[in-house]
Amino acid sequence: MRRRLGHYLGATIYFEGEWYWGIDRLHYLEKRLQRAGLAHRPLETLLIEPQPLRFLPLARPSSTRPTLEFFCSLRSPYTYLAVERVQRLAEHYGADLQLRFVLPMVMRGLPVGFAKRKYILLDTKREAERLDLPFGNVVDPVGKPVEDGLAILCRAIAKGRGTAFLSAFLTAAFAEGVDTHQPRVLRRIALRCGVSDLDLEDALSDPAWRTIASVNREALLASGLWGVPSFRVVGYPSVWGQDRLWMIERDLVMATRV
Repeated sequence: MRRRLGHYLGATIYFEGEWYWGIDRLHYLEKRLQRAGLAHRPLETLLIEPQPLRFLPLARPSSTRPTLEFFCSLRSPYTYLAVERVQRLAEHYGADLQLRFVLPMVMRGLPVGFAKRKYILLDTKREAERLDLPFGNVVDPVGKPVEDGLAILCRAIAKGRGTAFLSAFLTAAFAEGVDTHQPRVLRRIALRCGVSDLDLEDALSDPAWRTIASVNREALLASGLWGVPSFRVVGYPSVWGQDRLWMIERDLVMATRV
């Protein structure tokens, strides 16, 4: 029945054509039930609220600069949802943001079936609307655009422009309908993010990114996780999912009080 209705996991609720995987999506279901007039009594607030980021004021300057690791991919719509908020968290709490890119699951030989791809896109759409982000004009960058993009990202990180390139690439692929399979398009994105033609040429001829991606993947697996986006404030547990960034903020607050 689950397969017929179009999903692939347990711990998932289905209601009139829409899926709700896990506790982080129950607020969507609750809103639908309220709109359908099914609540026994009117409620001013939801029983289950999505966790917001608070950007709390720091009581005093921290004696340490926490390190925030961001495991990311150039084919992950959930990574797209996370980039801007991760950067804001790092800036607000004075963290050293380290981008740890990995190859997409499908390019690592892991199966990603149609039901999973469909759910991820539909789920990303409703999350993007909640976060007031554009999403839906998608051109899948799988294959060479991802490989070339990671090569450029590696160079952009070295120049201090990694987050800018990551954000621009993902926005192009998942919100602007830009075909990153075209080299001129990838060049335009790179130049806009401060990667020069010379840097671009050197990056695309340098295979070092593959070793770095492999090291990052092993670090991700060693932390008990397998997918992106995942995050870790060094010294604290790893966290998976753009909807768990409130946990990362909690760890940053604790880290800045050391």
